[in-house]
Amino acid sequence: MEFKFKAETIHDLPVHTEFRYAAQRISPRSNVTQIILTAFLIWYIHHFDLAFCVYFFLGISAYFLVFHLLQNRKTGDSSYKQLLETNHGKPRHAIHEFAEDGIHTTNVINGNQETNPYDPFAKLIETKNLFILMTKYRLCYILDKRNLEGGTPEEFAAFLLAHCPNIKKKRVSKPTLGKWIHRLFAAVLCIGTVIALLNLPFFNIWGKITGKIPP
Repeated sequence: MEFKFKAETIHDLPVHTEFRYAAQRISPRSNVTQIILTAFLIWYIHHFDLAFCVYFFLGISAYFLVFHLLQNRKTGDSSYKQLLETNHGKPRHAIHEFAEDGIHTTNVINGNQETNPYDPFAKLIETKNLFILMTKYRLCYILDKRNLEGGTPEEFAAFLLAHCPNIKKKRVSKPTLGKWIHRLFAAVLCIGTVIALLNLPFFNIWGKITGKIPP
């Protein structure tokens, strides 16, 4: 059997982190949620003349800070730890070979092999180092561009788009919009936190600047 392309992927922590960020930033639900949260935070900041609103905002800020720290631990998040457990403590190491009839995958760790058709995939995502084939149920093939054989990344993307009939618009998706939405949310959260701290009763700096007197 003739294989058009070959991609070897070791699903270590850097690859997992890049994949996780891309999956989050490409999700319409996640992006819409962050837009709504950003608008809410901007509106909420205008109510810092009430002490309760200041403390509540700081609670929201603390929650997202803890969540961020848990997601970015040096040992990885919970999903990465589960991945290691299923592979006897080692990152998943797979070789994907692409032919006309489907994707032939070999698990390097245990030698298991499987072949999957192209039909289930509904989206092709590209990041700095990865291609991610995603089904509508968000099941993914993670492909490392740095270990690609058989052609350039552009040629590989064209091959996948031609062979995956259910990828709409026949284009590669990039998480650029989601990145900017996330950055805007983070910026508003950080600025709001600084203002909230300045508006605490024992500082009252923001109240002096704005002329508002907290209760």
